[in-house]
Amino acid sequence: MGREKTSKSKFTVVGIGEILWDMLPSGKKLGGAVTNFAYHASVLGANAYVVSSVGADEPGREIINTVGELGLRDK
Repeated sequence: MGREKTSKSKFTVVGIGEILWDMLPSGKKLGGAVTNFAYHASVLGANAYVVSSVGADEPGREIINTVGELGLRDK
């Protein structure tokens, strides 16, 4: 057959959609299917971005900080 491609470059994944706080009895957790998808893609080695919108308030700023702490890109 053909040659196998051997590349060490990362692939890019962009998740577009909701990002939110799941309010659970144990506390709030960052959620939204798009965010979970992007996070797990980043764990597998992708350059992962989340495209969403958050409020200009404290919960919105917390989301932006948490996204950065998880290693996801927002810009």
